[in-house]
Amino acid sequence: LPAKLPVVSMMVPLFREDDIVPRLIERLGRLDYPKELLDILLVVEEDDAATRAAIARHRLPRWMRVIAVPGGPLRTKPRALNFALDFCKGSIVGVWDAEDKPDPGQITEVVRRFDAAAPDIACLQGVLDFYNSRHNWLTRSFTIDYAIWFRAVLPGLAGLGLVVPLGGTTLFFRREVIEKLGGWDAHNVTEDADLGLRLARHGYRTELIATVTEEEPNSRLVAWLKQRSRWQKGYAVTWASH
Repeated sequence: LPAKLPVVSMMVPLFREDDIVPRLIERLGRLDYPKELLDILLVVEEDDAATRAAIARHRLPRWMRVIAVPGGPLRTKPRALNFALDFCKGSIVGVWDAEDKPDPGQITEVVRRFDAAAPDIACLQGVLDFYNSRHNWLTRSFTIDYAIWFRAVLPGLAGLGLVVPLGGTTLFFRREVIEKLGGWDAHNVTEDADLGLRLARHGYRTELIATVTEEEPNSRLVAWLKQRSRWQKGYAVTWASH
């Protein structure tokens, strides 16, 4: 670890996820990074009354705060991230999803890796896994899919120096690089893959790290089809825009 630890800001976008707020706060409380250097931003749409009320029912620790995103004609996760980025205090910024359960030592590992990495390593991508993989055949299939993607395909792409299409969570960036690139594409539903491509086009590299974040996969076929259709649409938009 560096002699002087940096402040790390983590953005957690939430939209109509009032039911998960108690678990989210409890899970983030397990992080072992010094709390005075931890800056957690719960990013909520201004008119999402249910989620904001659920957060208000809890006394947030001093290292966790709410960022209300003002309404507008566009309401997307990347737009919310762009808005919240201006409020981040850290030299390292990252993203988790609301249902995520990050490894308690994850931030410490990220800081250690950035300190040892070359300056052109601008992004670290962690591994995604599931905590209900045995729920049904679809979650089992999801688990196999993610195991291959995050433990074989993405490390292989990174090792070959090719473009790494980022996942939407457990992402960590050098603050100055993400600001130089202008943040996320607010109109792209796979803003993560687009950002991975832009990093590569500007000469930066992404590295995979072994730290794991557990999340909940889709367990219903219709929801899975909608998710994958959205991803394919986003990949097509990314291809067209580049």
